[in-house]
Amino acid sequence: PDPENPSIMLSHYAYQAKYNDLRTRDQLLAQINRCKNGVKLSHLNDSYDGADKDLKALITAGDVIAIHNPEDKDKILFPRGDVFLVELDGIITVPDPPTDSIHPETTTTASSSSTPPLTDTNNATNENSTNDENKDGSNDNTNNEQAKAEEHKKRQLADIYIVDTDVDPRKQIRRGEAVCIGGQWFRISSAVNEGVPLEEQPIRAQAPLSVTSLSDLSSRNLVNGYIRPFQEKKIPLDGALSATARENLRQAREAREKLHKLAGGRSASAGCASKLLSSQAHSANPKTLAASFSSSMGGHGVIGGGMSRKRPSSLHNKASNVAQARKDAEAAHRVASDPPLALYTHARRHGCTKRVREMFLKTTSQVPMDDEKLRDLMIEHKLLEPGEKWKQPKMPKKANVDNDGKPKKKRYYERKNQRMTNVHLLGTEIGAALAEAAERQKQGKAVGDGGM
Repeated sequence: PDPENPSIMLSHYAYQAKYNDLRTRDQLLAQINRCKNGVKLSHLNDSYDGADKDLKALITAGDVIAIHNPEDKDKILFPRGDVFLVELDGIITVPDPPTDSIHPETTTTASSSSTPPLTDTNNATNENSTNDENKDGSNDNTNNEQAKAEEHKKRQLADIYIVDTDVDPRKQIRRGEAVCIGGQWFRISSAVNEGVPLEEQPIRAQAPLSVTSLSDLSSRNLVNGYIRPFQEKKIPLDGALSATARENLRQAREAREKLHKLAGGRSASAGCASKLLSSQAHSANPKTLAASFSSSMGGHGVIGGGMSRKRPSSLHNKASNVAQARKDAEAAHRVASDPPLALYTHARRHGCTKRVREMFLKTTSQVPMDDEKLRDLMIEHKLLEPGEKWKQPKMPKKANVDNDGKPKKKRYYERKNQRMTNVHLLGTEIGAALAEAAERQKQGKAVGDGGM
């Protein structure tokens, strides 16, 4: 303890982390983004308790770029900058929990045995006591069975490592690449040993540090076999879905069901609804689709301006139709603009899909390097008109404007508390020249040639 203040403990020898002011994952990311030349993973691992898990999550999600340094066997983390995410085809759903853990016959037997039989009045006391004992025993067994069933069901719900999709994901993503499901980032599972974390798997089965890869993992992994199947309708994950991710997927499913009910039997809204409910990913703006869908829903009534083919009715019926059409349009816009519908219906990944990348790599050798040949090839495939300019001339950059095109402001700097020390030159020609030079310097103008 401190001799002057015993309540303060002084450590003569204590360990201090290099970045001891970091406390959260966001602060870790901000620190990495400040290090343009990279920062060692070992320098950040001990910043706070749980920093290693947060760093692993940043690498898995692709928020930072990680490169292995073979010299000191450490990883170097670099800021990623802007990300390019694309949606994968296929609607993501969570498999239904197993129902075989709940035994209906147990409840039936328990309920039948819990009913006391009819007895004579002479033996009422003995029979009632016997029935109470049997009833207590059967209730205990029923409670135990139900508790086991609920515990098993919770365990199954908490450990979801495989999600369902209705489009084959193997043409779009590889094992080991990063994928976002329900707002949570994973790597496509490449584990070959059960019960071992992904970073402790054999090197040939470990996911790469990069969020994308140009080739599949080693074929030797197929000999032992992966522990989680990567099939036509299944996407295996390297971690369990969190409660938040499952809730996001559930909200997206409910939004799709509501939208399907609203769009059922309406041909005018089929175009927008088909995009919102389609298994194929699209690049349309969700807000634009929601506005188009709601306007088309209103168009079936009086609001959208649609012409009604029905016989003219009374003003009361017309007003009720207007009110109902307005309610339908509002409900359609509310459902179509539900955030989970656009955010969590499809999986997401970094960069283009596997098939697009393979198509590019196969055809990149066919693209001529010469500009004239490339221009002729584009004209041949009708990508350019014969007299069309295919390159825009570079705009000359003006020297007196900033990056936004605005004229630069001249800034004048003047030292505070500055005073003249050569007071003996005041009133002389040299003093006048020095005063003039100081004034020009304040205005940002050049003063002399430096004595050269």
